[in-house]
Amino acid sequence: AAAAAATAAAAAATRTRRKVVRKMASRSENPASPTTQDKGMFETLKETVVNAFEASKEKAVEGKETASARAAEAHENAAVKAEEAKESADSTYNAAAQIVSEKAEQAKELAVDAKDTVVEQLTAAKDFAAEKIGIAEEHAQQAKESAVANAESAKETTKEKAAEA
Repeated sequence: AAAAAATAAAAAATRTRRKVVRKMASRSENPASPTTQDKGMFETLKETVVNAFEASKEKAVEGKETASARAAEAHENAAVKAEEAKESADSTYNAAAQIVSEKAEQAKELAVDAKDTVVEQLTAAKDFAAEKIGIAEEHAQQAKESAVANAESAKETTKEKAAEA
């Protein structure tokens, strides 16, 4: 914007100078010499052009300084925002890593608990099976003894009946 203002002021100054030069040239062609009023008007016009040029030059310098200050401020703001974003990303990463670590530890504990439960259940099943096998062996032994006793008794009964007959 400042550069555009400076360019516009320079173009205005150039047009004004050309008008003055043309007017002066037409005066020199005219045998009548320029009047004091024309000279005063030329000096006033010249002063106006010079003042406008100086003002546009000052505005251009001010605009450049303002643009430089804004660019520096924007650069500083961008650096601050980038640092904040980096810190936020680091914080998010660390929090996620902590959560993953905690969940892994919980999963490990659950796996150990599950293993212990399975071992306990297998041991209980083994003990139950051993108990039932022991009872079955005991019943088989009693049945065998009973069968032997019954066979002995039947043998005796048969001998007695055979002796009676």
